[in-house]
Amino acid sequence: MGYPSATRARSLEIALDPQRKAVIVEAALEAFEKYGTLADAAEAVKIGRQALFGWINSNPEYRERYLEIDSAITDRIEKKAFELCDEKNPRMIEFMLERRHDRYKAKLEVTHKEALTLESVADRFRQAALANPTLIPTIKRALQMALDRLP
Repeated sequence: MGYPSATRARSLEIALDPQRKAVIVEAALEAFEKYGTLADAAEAVKIGRQALFGWINSNPEYRERYLEIDSAITDRIEKKAFELCDEKNPRMIEFMLERRHDRYKAKLEVTHKEALTLESVADRFRQAALANPTLIPTIKRALQMALDRLP
């Protein structure tokens, strides 16, 4: 496995000092608000993304602040998306409608007769994506949500 990276070593060192950790997490949350991703926030404060995510999730105050910032970022993105809709961007209009109302969401129905395997399910998703490329973002989100639910 070798030696830990400098970022991982720094994260471990900071984790042992609660006061220093609090200062770093606060700075990371400010960077998250500025840059919009935890990866960029972690890079800004020179710690590992996974360490930062763990620290945020293990502290209810940090978690609440993270969720508030995340909501504000989503609002900013949504506002920009609406501006793009005003500029007559048909894909953005479709994208926004899909997220705002169930009747516009892409629906994918999968029926099967053979035994389900990971390969057969993945193949069905590939077939659906090839048949209707506009489903690709929806399929990716659905698969990511399923992966996020794994322990």
